Amino acid sequence: MHCPACGQGMRVEKVSVITVDVCTEGCGGLWFDRLELRRLDELHEGDAAGLLSFGQGKSQHRETDRRNCPRCTPSYPLIKRLFHPTVRVEVEECPGCAGHFLDPGELGEIRKSNQPEAEREQAARKIYREMVGAQLESMRSRSEAEREEATMLSSLFRSLLPRRWWN
Repeated sequence: MHCPACGQGMRVEKVSVITVDVCTEGCGGLWFDRLELRRLDELHEGDAAGLLSFGQGKSQHRETDRRNCPRCTPSYPLIKRLFHPTVRVEVEECPGCAGHFLDPGELGEIRKSNQPEAEREQAARKIYREMVGAQLESMRSRSEAEREEATMLSSLFRSLLPRRWWN
């Protein structure tokens, strides 16, 4: 497998109970297959110390380069997104296989700033209520047309967000 950032070969490293693909000869980027990143995103999860040192001071790619999934055939372009609303680290995710690519230093930032899952969900629910919930309630108290629009928007958000955030 080749690194989506610099094109160098990636080596498999075992960390805890998962394997991570590491660009040891190039930029030091990390590839996590589907759901693997969730097993190392909190400080108390696994011993990721070895992964944190890869790529320090290295940068063999330009930030503007389009990156493609190293796993999928045909290769999908990776999509940049925030790791979580409460963790301001941008990661790249494959829409095909749901793998994640992290540049050097991003795993450490995620682990440092990440709260336990229950606290993250509570913070995300609060953000949703503040950004959308109050406005939808306000729309429901107005005309029939706005009530129907609020119901449609509410349904849209419910289809996009995890079911556990609805309450």
